[in-house]
Amino acid sequence: MEPVIRVDGALKDLKASTVELRVQAIEELATYCSEIVEQVAQSLESQEDIRHLILERIGNFGSLMIGPLERIYHETQDDRLRITSAVALLRLGSTTGVPSLMAAVEAGSSDVCLGAVALSDAGVSEAAESIERAVLAAELEDAKTLECLVSSLWRLKSPLSDRVRHRLSGVEPKWFRESLLSETGRDVRS
Repeated sequence: MEPVIRVDGALKDLKASTVELRVQAIEELATYCSEIVEQVAQSLESQEDIRHLILERIGNFGSLMIGPLERIYHETQDDRLRITSAVALLRLGSTTGVPSLMAAVEAGSSDVCLGAVALSDAGVSEAAESIERAVLAAELEDAKTLECLVSSLWRLKSPLSDRVRHRLSGVEPKWFRESLLSETGRDVRS
């Protein structure tokens, strides 16, 4: 039977006169929800070209997505998919992927900003030291990385250390350096 027809039938049974039919309808709908979120999780795995678009919307499924995302996180050999699932899990309130996000920040990988932003958005204050080390290791010409890392520190309400301030004092142009060093240059999401 077509999924739409099955769901429609279960929704109609929610209004049935017998308790048994209503309870059965709830159980069927829960099964359908599980099937749907598993398919969404599989699309995150298989559709690399739109992975970021799926990530932006996966929270719409709420806590139902945690199980499938944790499965992906633990089973995948794809580092990028592991980081993506860790970000989604953290947005949903699961800290399962925090070690991978911390490692991405520590290693200065291509996912350093994704990790730093996810950790700071979630208020993981333990990430401040790792983010600070990433700032110290970043190329001064890499404006995008510097901005995301410093903004992440501001979101964590972590004051810039003297070492970070000294490192950023070499950033050019002057307006960008001042923006990074100024609390008024904080990310607008804070």
